Amino acid sequence: MAFQYCLGLINVDFSNGSSTLTLDGGLFYGSNSIQTVHYGRNLAGSTAPFQDKTALTTVTSNDNDIRSIPDYSFSGCISLNNVTLPNSINSIGSYSFNNCSNLKTITIPNGVTEIGNIAFGGCGLTSITIPENVIAIGQEAFRYCANLTDVNFSNGSRTLTLASVMSTLT
Repeated sequence: MAFQYCLGLINVDFSNGSSTLTLDGGLFYGSNSIQTVHYGRNLAGSTAPFQDKTALTTVTSNDNDIRSIPDYSFSGCISLNNVTLPNSINSIGSYSFNNCSNLKTITIPNGVTEIGNIAFGGCGLTSITIPENVIAIGQEAFRYCANLTDVNFSNGSRTLTLASVMSTLT
């Protein structure tokens, strides 16, 4: 809990360094003023490093060494409206962007093969394109996306179990 209740903390940048960074659970607990996060390497340890950071608006990454977005990473970040994911991502964890109600658009990189349970539940998404390499969409991945009007499957999309997709849209 190294940065617990750092009320003036606005920017977190993990872009320097080439090895995996292991985060302690609750590392930023109570530091609710964080507005921007820049991923630059894989994160391990805590599955919810930025959960419920209500001031967080921007998450970026341009590093092609990052393989996944951990479970609950940005769950409850209600102000989040700008997310840039690197092309190296192959999985989006469960609840990763759950209840990010201001997140209207996100580009899921082509390398993603798995979208976790409730990954985008309660988001403000208006449309989503499922890349061709996605072979698994978790239960209720897009539940309560009340503004979602268009779901597009990329040309060449692999076979998905239709029931698993349809249950997320009802």
